[in-house]
Amino acid sequence: MTGFAMPLIMVSGMTAFIDPRLSIASVVIPTFVSNAWQALRQGPAAAWAVTRKYRVLLITTLSMIYICAQLIEGLAFQSLFLLLGAVVFTVSVVQLLGFHLQLKPQHHTIGAVVAGSVAGFFGAIAGTWGPPSIIYLLAIGTEKSEQVRIAGVSFGLGALMFWVAHHHSGLVTPQALGLSIVLLIPVCAGLVIGTRMQNKVDQAVFRNITLWVLLVASLNIMRKAVMG
Repeated sequence: MTGFAMPLIMVSGMTAFIDPRLSIASVVIPTFVSNAWQALRQGPAAAWAVTRKYRVLLITTLSMIYICAQLIEGLAFQSLFLLLGAVVFTVSVVQLLGFHLQLKPQHHTIGAVVAGSVAGFFGAIAGTWGPPSIIYLLAIGTEKSEQVRIAGVSFGLGALMFWVAHHHSGLVTPQALGLSIVLLIPVCAGLVIGTRMQNKVDQAVFRNITLWVLLVASLNIMRKAVMG
C-alpha cells in the first residue's frame, strides 16, 4: 500500500526460520518485480520523468550500495542498525505529533545526497534502503502517486545493484534465487490488495500511514539490533 518496507518485513520475518544471509538474498527478485510494477503503473514515460527528477537521489543510492557492499566485512552491524532504527523512530514520532519535517527547495539536492548515502549504506549491508529515502520524499512533500512511482524506480534499480554488488560475495546463491522466485506468489497477491487500498486514501491519510509504517519498521530494526 505504501510502496516500501516489503524487503524489511520479509527479511525480519524469515530470519526467525532461516539463515539471515539467505533471507536477505532471497528478497532480490520479489523486490525488483514488485517495484518495477509500481514504477511502470502509469507507463514508461511517467517512470522516466521521476527518474530524471530524482536522479541525484537515485545515483547516490545506487553508488553507495555498490561501494559499501565491498566494505561489508568487519562492520559493527548491531550498533549501525540501532542507530538507523533510532533515527527513523525519532523522525516518525516527531512528524506524527504534528511537527512536519520540511526541506526548502534550495536544500533538496543536499538532502537527496544525504538520504541516498544513508539508504545505500544500509541497503548494501542488509538489503533495506527504504526508510531514509521515504523520509526524504516526505520532507519535500512528494505527492502519493509520485512517491510510490519513484520508490518503485529506486528500489527496483537498488535490487539490481544489490545483486550485482553481491554476485561475487557468495551472498546470492542458487538456493536464494530459487526461494526468491517462490516468494513472488505472496508478493504479487500483496501488490494487488495494497494497490486497491492505496487508491482509496487521500494524500493526508497516505502520509500518516507511511509514517506509521516507518515507525513500525524502525522498531523492528532496533529489535534486530538488540536481539540479533
